[in-house]
Amino acid sequence: MFNLIISYGPESWSSSTQEFQRSRVAIEYTADEISERYKHFDTETIEELKSFPTLFVTENEETESRIGRVVNIRLRQNTVVFDFEFDNAFPPLPIGTIESIRVDIDLGSWELSRTHWAIKDEPLFGELYT
Repeated sequence: MFNLIISYGPESWSSSTQEFQRSRVAIEYTADEISERYKHFDTETIEELKSFPTLFVTENEETESRIGRVVNIRLRQNTVVFDFEFDNAFPPLPIGTIESIRVDIDLGSWELSRTHWAIKDEPLFGELYT
């Protein structure tokens, strides 16, 4: 399992905090069974989400993608605020990398053009580093 977080614009990952509408987190481009487990953000599922590796991508891969983790999740009435950090053990992924493994990581046809946080049940590192 891994988190796939796609955000708009080249400056998306320049700070360590982001805020998404709740309707875009753990629902869009996420299998129904997985969405049902994680979309309610109880204490246990928040801890699980934080334990998953995370792939940080800008819409249409406008910039290099990064690997890291979500380190904190705060719920607001209509949004989810999350803090994250990149894992410097993994170099940035060149533009086009995510598109090249689209099928292998269960990326939807238009998924790269939509800001959202999906949860994928695929072997992220196996696809990136084989």
